[in-house]
Amino acid sequence: MESFDQIIKTISLSMGAAWAAGINLYATVFILGILGATGNLVLPQNLEILSDPVVLWASGFMYFVEFFADKTPRGGYGVGCHSHLYPDSCRRDDCRRCCG
Repeated sequence: MESFDQIIKTISLSMGAAWAAGINLYATVFILGILGATGNLVLPQNLEILSDPVVLWASGFMYFVEFFADKTPRGGYGVGCHSHLYPDSCRRDDCRRCCG
């Protein structure tokens, strides 16, 4: 019965995290990692990597960059237009609208 309870807890945490990741993946990873690192949430063994300091720094940095790039008019999306792997990517119609 204890094994069943642990499976249910893992599934419910994973489903909640998946729903929250649909809103913002980096924030979800960062918050779960912080909660696990501070001991406010006991993460399942397969999710303990989220409380690693490297993962916390990486997810926090990516969330910070994504947050401000999203708020910057033209700038954030314009950088995304020009950072494609293909050199002719800014000739596409959607990039002409944002990059000018």
